[in-house]
Amino acid sequence: MWLYGSGFPKSMDISKQIDKRANIDKLPIIGNWLKLTREKLNLTREFVANELNLTTTAIYNWEEKPIQYGFPTKENWNKLKQLYKFDGTWDDFKKEAEREVIGQKESNAVDNYKWLSEDYKEHKSNLVDITKPATKLAKQWEGWGTCLKPAYEPIIVARKPFKGSLVDNIIENGVGGINIDGCRVETNGELIDKHITKGIPFMRNAEDYEQLDRSKSNLGRFPANVIHDGSKEVSSNMPYSKSGNISKEYKQQMRFDIANKGNGGNLDFSNCYGDEGSASRYFYCAKASKKDRDEGLNLFNDEVVNDGKNKPSDNPFQRGQTLRKNTHPTVKPTELMQYLVRLVSPKGATILDPFMGSGSTGKAVMYENLDRNADYTFIGIEKEKEYCDIARARINYVAKKIDDK
Repeated sequence: MWLYGSGFPKSMDISKQIDKRANIDKLPIIGNWLKLTREKLNLTREFVANELNLTTTAIYNWEEKPIQYGFPTKENWNKLKQLYKFDGTWDDFKKEAEREVIGQKESNAVDNYKWLSEDYKEHKSNLVDITKPATKLAKQWEGWGTCLKPAYEPIIVARKPFKGSLVDNIIENGVGGINIDGCRVETNGELIDKHITKGIPFMRNAEDYEQLDRSKSNLGRFPANVIHDGSKEVSSNMPYSKSGNISKEYKQQMRFDIANKGNGGNLDFSNCYGDEGSASRYFYCAKASKKDRDEGLNLFNDEVVNDGKNKPSDNPFQRGQTLRKNTHPTVKPTELMQYLVRLVSPKGATILDPFMGSGSTGKAVMYENLDRNADYTFIGIEKEKEYCDIARARINYVAKKIDDK
């Protein structure tokens, strides 16, 4: 699970939307009327959907479930007028209730419009109205929305079922294990408990205690199934810790002191932890930076990020106006993909990404080859030519570093 701090929840205010349909109780009547009109003209839902370039389900919802699924847009309403040959403007039916303004609040949306001129910003107010519900139904649903703020992406690790034991599979196919030591979390140099030395259940002298030093490891912490982007939003929600629990060595030393000195009640616990801080320090992986996104794309033009549906899907405060050379909306950090590739792939493996996007996995594979001599081969598949071109450039950028090396 990759946790991250998102800047803005994309939730719809249900109360406001209800007030935009002040005649919501009349929608079933309008929907039934649309259905009778269509049937009187001997038009099928499939025909109407094709004329409006919509799905048949959309036409069905207008007629049978308008409260749940909405009213035709003004554009579609005007098309229906021509198709069904009736009068009546969209505004006659789609009336909004007038909400009372009860105050104002600051919005940093204008400040985030970096592409706007300063002169324009000066004339654009940072204040937006605070309103209260107007209709009875809107009052009932005040404070309700449609989405939680996204804060994680799931990462599914799966393995094809095999006959026999895991070891048999590894011997035969060369895959199936998890690269623990290659994916340990760095510890800034401090030694971490690995295993207590066997055969010392109760230490009686200092020589026995010294043997515990052999159980220390500088490989790093055992990898967890959680990774995060290092944002304040995530780290502040993780507990403050002092390397987890008191070390086993310290407990052994305490037993030794009690047995030999009788001062167990006066032990100093202030230095019995290896390090301290937010537990988030164990699971860090940064978001994709601008450099990471655009590395190798010097010959590409800066464009607005788009999700393929003509709906900008960038920072909501900037309304999709951030210009980038890599226009894919969900670029993964190269460091994260390196970690995931390294976690399950022995050196010399072939890495397949059937949904390549802008090539973050391929770029990660090349960096593993560059940094760790992994000797990986990469195969990527992507249906959008725009993203294929971006992926090829990003991957080749690192591949050239390998050639130069």
